[in-house]
Amino acid sequence: MTEGFGSICAIILAAGESKRFGSENKLLVELDGVSILERVVRCILGTGIEPTVVITGEDHERMASLLSASGLECIHNPDWRTGMGSSLAEGAQWIGEQTFSGILVCLGDLPYLDPGTVRQVLERFRANAAEKIVMPTCNGRRGHPVVFPYSFLQRLMDLKGDEGAKSLIQSAESNIEFVAVSSEGIFRDVDVPGDLGSGEG
Repeated sequence: MTEGFGSICAIILAAGESKRFGSENKLLVELDGVSILERVVRCILGTGIEPTVVITGEDHERMASLLSASGLECIHNPDWRTGMGSSLAEGAQWIGEQTFSGILVCLGDLPYLDPGTVRQVLERFRANAAEKIVMPTCNGRRGHPVVFPYSFLQRLMDLKGDEGAKSLIQSAESNIEFVAVSSEGIFRDVDVPGDLGSGEG
């Protein structure tokens, strides 16, 4: 249970191939002594959201071992190569018949995301009675995490391949509430080694 935000669960997507980064999985690369994936997990857990699940791909065993002390569940997506849609569907299947007011979705490669920003998104979701998709923006650019009302669960389950949540968001544009935040951590991801640096930047 997320204190003050109603019952919200979280899906962290960590199954991408990170081809542009090189031979190493970028989510396992350390930034200031902490892996990128751990930084994201700590951020989400730092808001009190539970339960939280991490959807993994090729490096499931390494990620599960890395996160073993966090108490969250890591689920391997056997179809991870087909794209983000299959991972979102896997996360939605994990939620199953559990009932929540919202479903937070976050990418695993946002090492500069901070709990304060996530709380702003959750607060706006609560202010809208958990009926609208809530998405953060910074300087007019959209980012993560995105919180979906529980009513979107089946649509998340039905995603396939590389469809991702973008199709859902586009089809529900009139039902989106944007919250302006000051941190570029909502979209400052890591694609190549040169994207790594210390601090917010």
